[in-house]
Amino acid sequence: VMIFGSAAIMYLALFGKQEDNKYVKEGHGDAVVKPARSSHNNAHAASTDNDSALMPLATALHNGKIEDACSVLVQLPGMKLKAVLNETAPRLLAVAAASPDLAAAASLIRDLLKNMEPKMLEVAVEVAVLEAHKRKDVYLCYQLDGVAGLLLLPRSQVTLTTLANSYLGDIKALRKLVHAADFPFTKAFATAALRACAASNSELVMEILERVEPMDKDALAAYAGHLCLTSQSQPQMKTGAAVDSRIRECARKRDLPGAVAAFGSIPLQSGRTGAQLFASIVIACADCGNWNLAKQYLLRARHHRVFLDPPITTVLVKSLMAAGETSFAEQMLQDASTLGLPVCASCYHILLLPYVVAGNRRAAWCLVAKMHNANVEPTLFTCSILLKMTTTRAHAADLLRIMELVKAIRAPVDNILLSSITDACMKTARLDLLMDFVDFRESLHKAADKTEVSLADEPLEIPLYGSLIKAFGQAGEMKRVWRLWEEMQAKGVTATEVTLGCMIESLVANSQAESAWKLVQEIWQDEDRRHLVNTVIYATLMKGFPKQPVKVEELYREMKERAIQGNIVLYNTMLNIIVRCRMMHRMPSILDDMRSAMPQVEPDLVTYSTLIKGFCAWGQLDHALGLLEEIQVSCKFRPDEMMYNSLLDGCYREGRVCDGTRLVAEMKRDGVAPSN
Repeated sequence: VMIFGSAAIMYLALFGKQEDNKYVKEGHGDAVVKPARSSHNNAHAASTDNDSALMPLATALHNGKIEDACSVLVQLPGMKLKAVLNETAPRLLAVAAASPDLAAAASLIRDLLKNMEPKMLEVAVEVAVLEAHKRKDVYLCYQLDGVAGLLLLPRSQVTLTTLANSYLGDIKALRKLVHAADFPFTKAFATAALRACAASNSELVMEILERVEPMDKDALAAYAGHLCLTSQSQPQMKTGAAVDSRIRECARKRDLPGAVAAFGSIPLQSGRTGAQLFASIVIACADCGNWNLAKQYLLRARHHRVFLDPPITTVLVKSLMAAGETSFAEQMLQDASTLGLPVCASCYHILLLPYVVAGNRRAAWCLVAKMHNANVEPTLFTCSILLKMTTTRAHAADLLRIMELVKAIRAPVDNILLSSITDACMKTARLDLLMDFVDFRESLHKAADKTEVSLADEPLEIPLYGSLIKAFGQAGEMKRVWRLWEEMQAKGVTATEVTLGCMIESLVANSQAESAWKLVQEIWQDEDRRHLVNTVIYATLMKGFPKQPVKVEELYREMKERAIQGNIVLYNTMLNIIVRCRMMHRMPSILDDMRSAMPQVEPDLVTYSTLIKGFCAWGQLDHALGLLEEIQVSCKFRPDEMMYNSLLDGCYREGRVCDGTRLVAEMKRDGVAPSN
């Protein structure tokens, strides 16, 4: 009676106002409750509460810091230490049990606990085990049992009964508990032990019945028989595969109690079977939203040295992310070593992608830093994900960090990643990084004594050739452009219209229009590649001769002779060159060609703007105003600021102030904002 009374008082004093913690970084703080004060505390305990010197102790126990807690306790005088230990021993035991190194934690508290009376030690163990069982923390029950065994602490019948209830289906742990308990067994302990093993181990049942009071043996034997009959009336699951199938079925139905019952229906398995069963029950807990129970099974698997495969972590992270538990998933990866979870880069990728899509650069780079801290090195796929957040020039610093990661990995870069790098370098206007990366890859190939130097370990795809040609053309690296083109020819890579367009555009942009035209002639002479020459190619060629209207007309005639249909881009290009070269007399013929084309090419806003600019420059303001009126009447286009600027310039040239004032009024009426 005295023992139970003391246990009840201490239980209320210590755990009356407990508060669950999701995770504590060091140890397993969720098994450690916060200090709570009760009206049942004696005067001495109240005085210790008010002592500010004990605040570090409360903080250390709350945070699961067993070393810090012991450092505070060893400094207390004898009587005070005894009083504080009588109050805090259950929590001290729980913190020690939650420590990753159980033996080291037990050695830290061994000498401290010698200051307590045996009865108080027994009560402390009992309170700690009761609390762990109440919280359904099976792993902590295992650990508390281990601490008690290491320190040879007395275990009451209540403690033994509670542990037996926690070891349901774990025959190995239950047998160890039965052998360690004094006999004859009490009826309560024997009942709990039978309930835990009667359905799966008849040998242990006989051992238990042999160690009970003679007066209780018949009743307990009948109870064990009843348990066996009940289990036989249920669907039998003799193999791990059947149990695994049952757990998965319950998970699909969101029947977590059924999954837990199936897992406990057979003894713990080892090897691949045990790993698969633990993986299934953990996934079932995650799918049903019970993350704390999932963690307990992970700790239990670690305790029994059942090693899970990496995919289990990936599945858990996906489940947490689907439930919106991003911070929980990150903390789980951070505590993976403690939980016995194998972690690979793909686990972090699941977390990284949402950050990148949301543009949360800070969170993305913090996660990469956590990968390094966890000794999980980023992969090329990590870099591929990070490249998605480099979309403007403002992201050039991010691109530089990503390129450093790629170089550090020193792994073959495939076409997809190389294409992403090229695209990112163009968007951020850091083509120097692309050229530096290409040189870096070439140096790797030369160091490997490769006779043929290429930009990638595998042959480049046709679209990638086009992207690289365009990028090097923008950077003015024409030697690299020609080398890529020659590499395509040497490897028999058939160019597409886009690839040829990128090549012609690069040549024209770098004042090599004649070379571009010769290349077009070469392509045209090859009947197998003649189809690549189209109106876009000719429009690009014309831009290379802005001050040579005769050459432009020659190209136009050549295009018509080859029956290549023009489009609005080509005609606008020609009109712009004609206006610049002051050859307004050629304008009507071009407009006639647009009307007679099959299908007819309708002028757009750029066409009208070019014509108006030409008329104004040549002193034909009335023609320009007539075109403006035509646009306004047709309502097809809305005159823009550039068109009004050309008209106002024409009014200024001819001194027509009234027309200029009227045009400004029209701009205001139509909501066209004037520029400087």
